[in-house]
Amino acid sequence: MINTLWMAMMTSALVIATFAPAAAEELSYERLISAWENKSGEVITPAVQKAALRATAEDFLSKTSGARVREETRAGIAAAIGAAGLVAVSPDSVTARWSSGEVNLKWDSVEENAVVAKALQPELVSLHLEQFPRVTVVVKPVPPIDYLVEINGENVEATEKGFYRVSIGDVVVRVTRKRHSECLWKGTLKEGDQQVVNCKL
Repeated sequence: MINTLWMAMMTSALVIATFAPAAAEELSYERLISAWENKSGEVITPAVQKAALRATAEDFLSKTSGARVREETRAGIAAAIGAAGLVAVSPDSVTARWSSGEVNLKWDSVEENAVVAKALQPELVSLHLEQFPRVTVVVKPVPPIDYLVEINGENVEATEKGFYRVSIGDVVVRVTRKRHSECLWKGTLKEGDQQVVNCKL
């Protein structure tokens, strides 16, 4: 079920672009991720972004499996989703574009267009992101936000809210501030877990 937050994100993330000779509905996965972060106030760690996009690409491949959709089309769209690229579907063609490639193909049939359009469900990205554990880093005293946050070896943006979507499994949170001892938390998190990490720095 698509919640109000996701509907607001869709309004800003799903745009109409023009591809001669027909109009194309363009879906940018990079913008979807950014919109989700902006609306939720959460930071998505690089590992979670990759995992969520990979799962979304797998969903697309599953939904188009066995249908009359060319393998080249399916593979190109899945690659664009997995690389946070964009997919533009028009009445007569599909364009899948990502940092290292592009596929632009004419439809073989109306059925092919319909199957692909139906399988491209932007809300799937949100559903996958929400399955990951959330860590809340609480640093005191604040302000200023002059500390560094590292999660599983990846530097992430330090924010006032301190909300982070992290990978399932072993998680290491390290918070450092000049002239203070580091704050370190280690644990194992499951799908949907929420963990607060309190740091006095």
